[in-house]
Amino acid sequence: MNNIIFESNRLIFKKPTLDDYAFIENCLENELLMKYMGGIWDDDFKKSFKDFLFWHWKTYNFGHYLVYLKKTKEVVGVASIKYLRKDVDPTTEGPDIGGFGISKHWNKGLGTEATIAILKYAFEILHINEIKAHNYDENTSSTRILQKIGFQKKENTNVNYNGKKFSVASSWEISKKKFLAQFSV
Repeated sequence: MNNIIFESNRLIFKKPTLDDYAFIENCLENELLMKYMGGIWDDDFKKSFKDFLFWHWKTYNFGHYLVYLKKTKEVVGVASIKYLRKDVDPTTEGPDIGGFGISKHWNKGLGTEATIAILKYAFEILHINEIKAHNYDENTSSTRILQKIGFQKKENTNVNYNGKKFSVASSWEISKKKFLAQFSV
């Protein structure tokens, strides 16, 4: 497996290639996964996301990661560290994490493990000092993960991406100092 960036106990995080994008596109067409991401995206929006995904890697040298199980090498989801810019989202600027997992792997602790791993990478390797996250309040699984890790809820906001509004989401943040006090090796 090429393009491995980092690992956790059970997971491998890999930089996606153009060939890998088919998995991401299939996820973008999955109603269950897209429920809390503004619904199924149309073809134009999916293309702009694909362009953004590869532009972000080229610009910042981090971005969306495909997440695999170490044991089986099966792809189980996507996790991301992205830099939100004011021209994309006028309410937020700075590093933000996100992600989703395919439903057959839900409720196994992989979301929590992936979130902790991506935060360790962001804070220890990329030297980011504070990270935000956004989620829909109805997405109680995501809320539990953020609370368990120590994120603080800041406000409700509307998140925008290329003119598509993802209405009422909660904005969360955690500092490097707070996270590493709880999760340092």
